[in-house]
Amino acid sequence: MLRGCDTCAQDADGYTAAHYAVERDDVEMLKALTLRFHAQVRPLPEERIAAIHAQCCRALTLKEHNGQTVFMLACQQESLKCLDHLIEMNINDSNVEVSDA
Repeated sequence: MLRGCDTCAQDADGYTAAHYAVERDDVEMLKALTLRFHAQVRPLPEERIAAIHAQCCRALTLKEHNGQTVFMLACQQESLKCLDHLIEMNINDSNVEVSDA
């Protein structure tokens, strides 16, 4: 992310990195993709940190080819650790404007 990778990039199935994290109930990876890192981690302008965080959060709203967002996939896969994290972030698809893939 610090090198400018697109966290909203989708593979042939429409999955983002966040979709793969919840499919495996890998809450640490999901946190790495969604938590805003501290400015002292690496000297970056605040605007760049905010832009990276916004892009990561936008990735949570993308649908894969079956129409599932990260939250929906976490529910289907019963990825309880990831669901807890998404709920803590207030991401539950009832309050997120979902983007079409």
